Amino acid sequence: MTVTCRLHGLDVASPFALGHLAADGSSPDVSIEVDEERIARHGSTDPPGELIASFATDRRQYALVRTADGSYLYRFHDFADIEITRDRRHLRCHMVEGAPEGVLPVILAGNVLATLLLLHGDPVLHASAVERDGRTIALVGNSGAGKSTIAAMACLAGGRLVTDDVLRLAIADEVACFRGASSLRLRSTSKALAQAIDAIDEQSADGRHLLTPTPTEHDRLLLDFILIPRLRDADHTLTRTELDPRDALFTLLEYPRVHNWQDPQTASSHFSQLAALVERTPVALLDVPWGVAAEPATFHNVADMLFAPR
Repeated sequence: MTVTCRLHGLDVASPFALGHLAADGSSPDVSIEVDEERIARHGSTDPPGELIASFATDRRQYALVRTADGSYLYRFHDFADIEITRDRRHLRCHMVEGAPEGVLPVILAGNVLATLLLLHGDPVLHASAVERDGRTIALVGNSGAGKSTIAAMACLAGGRLVTDDVLRLAIADEVACFRGASSLRLRSTSKALAQAIDAIDEQSADGRHLLTPTPTEHDRLLLDFILIPRLRDADHTLTRTELDPRDALFTLLEYPRVHNWQDPQTASSHFSQLAALVERTPVALLDVPWGVAAEPATFHNVADMLFAPR
C-alpha cells in the first residue's frame, strides 16, 4: 500500500504516512519504495562515490555520496542504504538485517527529505515552526535545543503547528515557508509537558513522545521571525535579543539540518540564500528558563514572547 502525503511543498508517495495527506489524485513529486529483502550490516564503511554530506559522533551516523552515474546513495550506518535517482524523484530503501523498520519514516521525513530539498537548491532550516494570529515564527536549533518543546508550548497557547525539525523556505522579496511534519517529537525530558495537557502518550519508534496539535491550514506561509532558543536555569528571565544580520547569518550556519555538507555548488547557494534571509527576516536569541512547571501560564508566557512584535 502506498500513501501520498503533502509536506515541504512536495507530494511524497511512500509505504508510510509521512505527513498530511495529499489531495486525491495528486501526482507525487517523490516516490519511495522499501525493498523486502534485507542487506548485510556494513559497519562504518562509507559507500564509494563523491562525498556530499556526513555525520559522526562516537560512531558514524550517515554518509551521502554522488555515484559515477550522477545518482546518489545515502548510507545510514548499520540501518539502511537509500538509493536516490539522478533526478531525485525516486528513492529505494534497503534495510539492514535486524534494523527496526519503524525508525525509517523518521529518517525519511527528516534527513532524507531535507537533503533532497538542499540538492534541489532550496534553503532548509533545522527548525520547528508555529503560526498564531496571522504571524509565523521559526525556532532554530540542533537536536535537544528545546525547539520542539517550545513549539509545543506555543501550540498549547493557541498556535497551530507548521512543522517540526525541517523547515523549507522560499526567499524572494518576502520569505515564505512550507507546512511539514504533522506531529511534534518530544524527548523524554518533555514527557511531563504531554502529561500536563492529558495528551495521548504515544511513542515514536525512536523513543520520542508524539504530540499532534492543531495544524496550520496553509501549505505556504510568510515567515515573520526566527528565534534561536538557549536553555537557561529555571530562575532566568525569559528574554529575546535581536541579532544584526551578520551575527544572525553566522549563528544560523551553526545549526545545519544536514551535517558536513561538501558539495561546493549547493553549499554556496545555501550560504547566499541564508544571507538574503537575514536581510529580510529578523533573527533573535530566545533565553528560556528551563525546568519550570509545565502549566498553562508558562505556555502562554512563552507564546506571548515568541509572537511579540519587534
